[in-house]
Amino acid sequence: MKSRIAITACVGLALMLIPTLRPSAINALLIEFDVRDGALPAAVSANNLVVVGALDGGGGFYWMPTKGVIFNGGESSNDVSGDGHTIVGVAKDAGGISQAAIWLQRTEWQRLGSFTPTAVPCDKSLSAAYGVSRDGQVIVGAAKDGCTLSHAFRWTPSNGMVDLGSSVQGRNSSAAGVSGDGNVVVGFQEAADGVRHGARWVSGRQEPIPATSSDGWPASSIRPASRRLTSSRPTPAPAIAA
Repeated sequence: MKSRIAITACVGLALMLIPTLRPSAINALLIEFDVRDGALPAAVSANNLVVVGALDGGGGFYWMPTKGVIFNGGESSNDVSGDGHTIVGVAKDAGGISQAAIWLQRTEWQRLGSFTPTAVPCDKSLSAAYGVSRDGQVIVGAAKDGCTLSHAFRWTPSNGMVDLGSSVQGRNSSAAGVSGDGNVVVGFQEAADGVRHGARWVSGRQEPIPATSSDGWPASSIRPASRRLTSSRPTPAPAIAA
């Protein structure tokens, strides 16, 4: 099944460009990947010149028209800034602990740790970065302190990693995307029954996202042009031990 997904994803990535003067016209730019590269695209820069993702055989990659698919180490490249200069994802440290990270060069990554220097991982996982702002100055994701705490975070060079917290005691939250200006973070909040509901954080304050159906769907990204949220269907999660 995994190889089938790889073949499907690598055949092409359609990037929809909506011209300002012709709102009804849609031009499709098809970026084709060699199936043998095993590249699974996850995100693309605003100028369409940088694509990032994970490789079917493990590790992250970035793609540029002049270079093709380039392995950049880590575990996965999950997002790229709008200007194409900053790639974020997950990379292991020397002890094999997975951390949220910023790609630096070649296969080198700057790992971001967790909320505090004393935080401990859960099953070799400490944190993960899932989204980055347009200029690369705001990074969001989820970080842990043991197996009893996993919260959304917002990271900046000046403030480091800030815990966005959970509005339900003993339950997880996670950030999946951030607006281009870095001011609005979106993701999910687990309810008391373990179901994940969409949430957003504005100035560090969590706000629930009203569901459009009987199920709440976690928000995963923000569309720059419309400021509308996109989402994915929720899944129940196990309770966190007290």
